[in-house]
Amino acid sequence: MYAAYALSGVDKKPLEVAPTFYDLRYIVEQPKKIQNIEGNITAKDLPEINLLKWKETERQVLSLINGIEKFPTLYPGKNLPKYKT
Repeated sequence: MYAAYALSGVDKKPLEVAPTFYDLRYIVEQPKKIQNIEGNITAKDLPEINLLKWKETERQVLSLINGIEKFPTLYPGKNLPKYKT
């Protein structure tokens, strides 16, 4: 954002962007904090998966991921259809 404003010559302060949306370092660090992992994540830090129940585990993971609420629309009017003038 800063680079775009500087290159375009816009003389105003860039919008603040929350690090949780764009910084992968932040996204990786959060599970490590929750599980009290120091340093790199190793195989012993991962949960065990019973390969005989892989399809059930896969279904549970997909259900969990798809059950996450959709990110709210920040600008509700932005997605409205354009009217012909």
